[in-house]
Amino acid sequence: MKQILIILIFGFTTAVLSARADSIKRPKVEWLNVSSGFSKPLNLKWSDGSVKAINFNFGSKYFYQLGFTIAEGSHSRGANYELDSFHAGIGRRLQTNFMLIAGFIGPSYNYGKVKIPFVEGLRNDLGYTTGWGTFSVLQIIFRHPLIPEFGLGTEIFTNFNRAINNYGIRFVLQVSDGR
Repeated sequence: MKQILIILIFGFTTAVLSARADSIKRPKVEWLNVSSGFSKPLNLKWSDGSVKAINFNFGSKYFYQLGFTIAEGSHSRGANYELDSFHAGIGRRLQTNFMLIAGFIGPSYNYGKVKIPFVEGLRNDLGYTTGWGTFSVLQIIFRHPLIPEFGLGTEIFTNFNRAINNYGIRFVLQVSDGR
């Protein structure tokens, strides 16, 4: 775990220093994604669920993402879960007049709760905090050249943590500054 943390810190620091040197040449770009979709926990005891997210992306040479995700699902024995995640990432993007492709990876802080069916004498809300994890996302967004401020597309994502590792696909509405 320490090695992964050291690699992430080193990569982030290198990217920040490189971005500062080149930020004069490239304009700063910002965009906001609101998405909803489906998630699949890697733990086979949990069934498919739904996921909603909002991500703010910005940068010039290297791009950064700040986001919040809510994943919900159920267990084969009737329990339900909700996993909330704050994440920050670093990535790159490729853009044409018609399409934007961006990828991000970074740390996430995950927390949530599991609710089990009511059984008399037992608590039915088992809260937990999962702590830190790792997330990654690949965005593919299509934009109309006459209205570059808006786009529609998909995101493929993963979120690895101690409680419920999940991956999935989200459908995205993008609002950007048109660059």
